[in-house]
Amino acid sequence: MSCKNICTIYRTKKSYRGSYYKYGYKRCTDCEIFIKWNGPRCPCCKQFLRIRTHDAKTRKKDIQMKIAV
Repeated sequence: MSCKNICTIYRTKKSYRGSYYKYGYKRCTDCEIFIKWNGPRCPCCKQFLRIRTHDAKTRKKDIQMKIAV
């Protein structure tokens, strides 16, 4: 499905230093934005949301941060 711009309501307002995933945001690859959403699918296009980075370095940092806490 395509983006219907409903997701702009849930879009991140501020850019964070570090990983958006660390702050609980999820990425919709179809709408190409980070959103704060509790469900597994995008409220706009119904695509599955990505909850982990594809970058190996960042993923390793996120895992180490979770273990340290």
